[in-house]
Amino acid sequence: MNSFSYSLPSLLRLSMAQHVALSYTTGNPSQPSTQIPLPACELRATYRRWFELVAADRDGARTSPPEIESLNLEILKLEEATGALFAVTVVRDEAWRYQAETGRCAYCGGPPHDREDGPV
Repeated sequence: MNSFSYSLPSLLRLSMAQHVALSYTTGNPSQPSTQIPLPACELRATYRRWFELVAADRDGARTSPPEIESLNLEILKLEEATGALFAVTVVRDEAWRYQAETGRCAYCGGPPHDREDGPV
């Protein structure tokens, strides 16, 4: 289990289309799932690790190529498991959280960028 703990409301801010997509995880569209699929939680933690590595690299720390390759493969696997639209929602939300918590851009590790629609 990872060190991140989020409640259901704070974990994902879902659009109506994403609620419908999640309802199919139970196999019965008339009974939406009340649980977030495990790959979605893992994807959020994996994106967070990616943001942390970007910031560390910006600070001059060296990351091992095998760790980077492993992280990229894990992200691809989890994005495939959750679906592209869902993955985009998760990465944007986690980028917002990372920026709010650290004061750094999730994608470049530098200072936040002033954009109305969120991190670049």
